[in-house]
Formats: sequence, structure tokens, C-alpha cells
Amino acid sequence: MKLKQTLCLALLLAGAVTGCSDPKAATAKNFETAINAMLDKTPGCVWVANGGLPVKVYLTGSNLPYQKEQDAKALKGPEAYVRLGLLKEGKPPYKNGEGLLVKEFELTEAGQKAYRADHGMMGPFNSFCYGTAQVAKMGDITEPTARVDGVTVATAEVDIKFGKPAAWVNDPELQQQLKQRDLHVFKEGDTVHRKITLEKTLDGWVAKPGM
Repeated sequence: MKLKQTLCLALLLAGAVTGCSDPKAATAKNFETAINAMLDKTPGCVWVANGGLPVKVYLTGSNLPYQKEQDAKALKGPEAYVRLGLLKEGKPPYKNGEGLLVKEFELTEAGQKAYRADHGMMGPFNSFCYGTAQVAKMGDITEPTARVDGVTVATAEVDIKFGKPAAWVNDPELQQQLKQRDLHVFKEGDTVHRKITLEKTLDGWVAKPGM
């Protein structure tokens, strides 16, 4: 009888441990792990250019003052990243089928470490990520529900704290360009509040980018 009770207790405890460590369970701990995994891939980032790699800039190649000014403006961003050591000039400029001059830029070794490709609904876009971020505090989480496509989703409100940014993002000229494009650069210790969507997969919960 005693052996039977011991066996039942062992099975009960095993079930409890399994339940606690189940990555598919809708727990604050699992959601925090999923959100931190997302933040490891897409921390504080600044946009580079649409269209994937290599970064392509389309120029008129004209000597007319207005068009020449527009070409210089188009090159300003990529050339700043060249100066900061994240991009380098690619193959010689060439004309495309529309008669535009195409200038390509490739990633340097430092650029490869900072680069992230986020494939969203608007297609791929290139970002250089300059810092680290992690969940500072978990807030309210919703009960998981099934969408019309059958995917189970939940949302979590979180406070996200940013770590020390890379030195290149503090470059005054780059800061000015980012400000003109309304791109905010997070500083060390900055905290933001976000509502994050999470999707349940075969392996557990996955947080979806949307910062």
C-alpha cells in the first residue's frame, strides 16, 4: 500500500514538473522567453534601405542642378554607413532597364554583425541594429484564442529596457539624418511599454516583431 502511494506521488510530481516546463503553456515565463528571443534578433535598429542586399541606390546621373541634388540626397544615408564602416561600395555603377544609374553597397564585416533582415508584409528591408534589449517587466497577458486561420495567439504587455548602444549610432551626422526621418534612437536605460503579439507553434510560443 505504501509503495502504491509513493508511486502515485511520484507520478503526480512528474506531471507537475512537466506542466511547468511545457514551452506551449500560456505562462508569463514562456511569453517572456519568447519576447526576449525576438529582442535578441531585432533589438534597437535603424532602417538602411528597402529591397534586400546588396543595398541599391537609384540615381539619375544627371548634371541638372535639381536632379544632381536629389542624387546626392539619395546617397547621403548609405555613404554615412560607409564612413562608419558598416557598408562598402560594391560593383561599379551600372544602368538598369529604366535608364537609371544603380549604385550598390555591400556589408563590411562589422556591418554583417549589425545587420538584420526583417521580412514583413511590405517585403524585406535592411536594418542595422545598434543595441540590446530585454524584458524588464511582464504585465497583463490575455487568454490564448484561435484566429480564423487556426493559429492560436495571445498578447502580452511588457516593459522593455535597452542596453548600451554601439558607438557608431551616436555619430552626429547620422543622428541628424535619423532625426530628419523621425527615427528614434534608444539610449542605455531607456524603457518602453509595448503590447506584443505571440503565436503558438509546434515548438512553443513565438513573439512577432512590431516595435
